[in-house]
Amino acid sequence: MPEESIADQVARILVERELRLGTVECGAGPIVSRRLFAAEDGVEALGNSLILDDVEEAIGLMALPRPQLKKAGSFSAKAARAAAREGRIFLGVNLCLALWARGPITEEESQTVYVALNTARAVIDEVYDVKAGTGRDAVWLTDRALEMVLDTLS
Repeated sequence: MPEESIADQVARILVERELRLGTVECGAGPIVSRRLFAAEDGVEALGNSLILDDVEEAIGLMALPRPQLKKAGSFSAKAARAAAREGRIFLGVNLCLALWARGPITEEESQTVYVALNTARAVIDEVYDVKAGTGRDAVWLTDRALEMVLDTLS
């Protein structure tokens, strides 16, 4: 029997607990929502997703508190946490995962990506360095983001 993928594990646990995960994915494309949707229970586990090209667009659409982001900036861990907090309500889900990237995750370009998860009780965040030519690509980042969710659910 093949080993259950991380996306399958997350989806299965979400469905078992009758929870829905939403995503706010800015800049990186739908890398997490696409993987979760493709999981065996993904359709039932994945709530709404917001996929935008630009963090400023997400800030405006979700009406994130700009004065609070003034010092840290719109591309920051603080902004990703705010997106996860507001995204949970905006998307109408139990948990919200926000990915904050400057652009598509490619093998040719290195970048910092902020990932935050709102569980309704807490907001957990991580900063990941995606490094060109090292295997730290979109698949690697998606695994790290889904591991955050899995760790929270465990």
